[in-house]
Amino acid sequence: DEHFDAQFDFSDHMVTREFVEGSGAILVKPNPVYG
Repeated sequence: DEHFDAQFDFSDHMVTREFVEGSGAILVKPNPVYG
């Protein structure tokens, strides 16, 4: 997705991005606020 980058403001999108400490992974999941 062209919007999926470090500069994208996930707060304005229908997903929540979470950083998993130690793994270096980024989880993107549906934002409950929009669910």
